[in-house]
Amino acid sequence: MVIANFPQLKLRLQNLPPKTAVVAAAHDEHTLQAVFNACQDGLIQPILVGHRAQILSIAQRLGAVLDPTQVVDAQDIPYADGSYDAITMAYGIRNMPDRPRALAEMFRVLKPGGALVCLEFSTPPSRIWRALYHFYLRHLIPFWGGLITGDKEGFVYLAKSIRAFPDQEGLADMMREAGFTDVTWKNYTGGIAAVHVARKPE
Repeated sequence: MVIANFPQLKLRLQNLPPKTAVVAAAHDEHTLQAVFNACQDGLIQPILVGHRAQILSIAQRLGAVLDPTQVVDAQDIPYADGSYDAITMAYGIRNMPDRPRALAEMFRVLKPGGALVCLEFSTPPSRIWRALYHFYLRHLIPFWGGLITGDKEGFVYLAKSIRAFPDQEGLADMMREAGFTDVTWKNYTGGIAAVHVARKPE
């Protein structure tokens, strides 16, 4: 099974059969903390997909013991075709240098009929809400992020990467080009984020 950082993550991990193989396609500290906790409780055997150096750095900061071989590149997943029933990714596809390749790899390792569920920043469909949100991205995120952390440029990059990322239909088109079908999405917070669900044909 493959899982990432949706609100039900902890509950879903607790309800898995013991020693379930879990692939966490994510890059944030909260998701990895939940996975590490479940690992320590003997609930799962994790495989972490993403940027190796970043995941290993977070693991070290959290004090988690992690075998580096459990961390793999999402653009070159070292598993056989048709290995998994589902894949979820949260705020990860936007940071992939080669998004089509990452989507193609996820398509490859899914079983026929399997699902990809992807949570990512997106584009509010309302023109007024979109204008307010883009003002927030351009001016408030860099200002407050720089003020609090001292790393304004990091937050400038974050804001630019969100604005440059395809909208809901654009990401759906990328998934279809990778071979997925039945692509749907649901907007959250007025479209600031969206969850896309795509299927690998039977």
